[in-house]
Amino acid sequence: MDRWEEGFDAWVPSEDGGVDTGTEDERRELLRLARELGAARNAAREPVVAVELEPLKQTLRRAIEAIAAYRNGLAELRLGLEAELAAAQAERELAAAEREHLDERERTIHDVEKELASLRVALEAQRLELEARERALDDRPSFSEGLAELSPASKRTPAT
Repeated sequence: MDRWEEGFDAWVPSEDGGVDTGTEDERRELLRLARELGAARNAAREPVVAVELEPLKQTLRRAIEAIAAYRNGLAELRLGLEAELAAAQAERELAAAEREHLDERERTIHDVEKELASLRVALEAQRLELEARERALDDRPSFSEGLAELSPASKRTPAT
C-alpha cells in the first residue's frame, strides 16, 4: 500500500468534527499545487491565445466597420426615401387641390349651363309670343286699309 492509501485508511474523524491535521496539510499542499499548475497552464496558453485572438479581433473590427458603413447607407437611403415621400405627398396634395378646383369649375359650368338652358326656354317662349303677336298684327288691316274703311266714300257704296 502507498503512503497515501495508508493515510486514507487510517483517517478517523475527530470527535469534534474536525479533520486530522496531517491530512489537512497534504490537502492544502495539493490545492496549492493545483493552483500553480493552473496558473502555469494559463501562462503557457496566453501567448497562443493572443496569437489566435488577433486575427479574430481584426475580423471583428472589419465586421464593425462594415456594419457602420451599412448603417450609414441605410441612413442615406432613409433620408432619400423621406425626401421622395415628402415630394410625393406634396404632389398628392397639389393634385387634390387641382382636382377640387376642377370640381368647382365643373359645378360652376353646370350652373351656367342650367341658367343658359333656362334663358333659352324663356327666350323661346318670348319668340313664340312675338310670332303670335305678329300673326295677330298681320291679320289686322294695314293703316291705309284702315283709313279707307274709315273714309265716307266706303260707307256709301253698300247703301245702294
